Amino acid sequence: MSDNKTDTPRNSFIVLILFIGLFIISFFIIAYFVWDISPSDERLKNETEALKTTATIFGGIAVFINAYYAAKRWEAMDKSAEAANKTAKAALQNAQAAQDKQITERFAKAVEQLGNEKIETRLGAIYTLERIAKDSKDDHWTIMEVLTAFVRENAPLKDFSEKNTENTDSLIIVNTLNYQKPKEIEEKLKLQTDIQAALTVIGRRKSENELENQSLDLNNIDIRGANLIEANLQGAYLNEANLQGAYLIEANLQAPPLIKAEMQGPDHIG
Repeated sequence: MSDNKTDTPRNSFIVLILFIGLFIISFFIIAYFVWDISPSDERLKNETEALKTTATIFGGIAVFINAYYAAKRWEAMDKSAEAANKTAKAALQNAQAAQDKQITERFAKAVEQLGNEKIETRLGAIYTLERIAKDSKDDHWTIMEVLTAFVRENAPLKDFSEKNTENTDSLIIVNTLNYQKPKEIEEKLKLQTDIQAALTVIGRRKSENELENQSLDLNNIDIRGANLIEANLQGAYLNEANLQGAYLIEANLQAPPLIKAEMQGPDHIG
């Protein structure tokens, strides 16, 4: 607004100067024709020169005016472009902030739903976290840590040996299993659907979003019979993990080396 107010008197002053200049030029031209007493031939020549001079002057004034207003138009366009740029930048920042807020809310809700009693809700939370990890590179590793923690907490390594006298629950399970048929034992030890879903998501993650010092912590887990076909577990820590009967066809289990990991069931290993 202040620029417009400043430009108005300045423009008026320029127009006034132009009118004064035109008035002075016109006065001298008229005076020349009225009071000139030179011979007719000389006078005609002078008239021609005067007209040329006048045309040149008016042409120069016209060019000057056109250049002035062209410069003003360019200045206005520059200001409009700059304003549009700032508006677009602000809109982009607002959109980014809104997206970050949405991701944060989705993440918090999904983590909360991992503890839900319903298997359907837990599965939805796992796949929501996978989607967030794909959408947000910054949240990728945090989500992988959440999912590996979920597996460790819900599929811990079970010790069913009779030497473990400290854990009476384990002894009860062992004694119970001794009187059950193999099929019943297999059903009891079957991997939970949500644990399998978490392992699947971990196995197909975008590992290129991880730093060299970031390794999956899957220590002391019992994932017997897990489907890990083509799973990318490169660099994962699987110390004391029980992978008996796991499907490991084309699975990537490179370094660090497995320590005391039980991987019986060679028919499943690719």
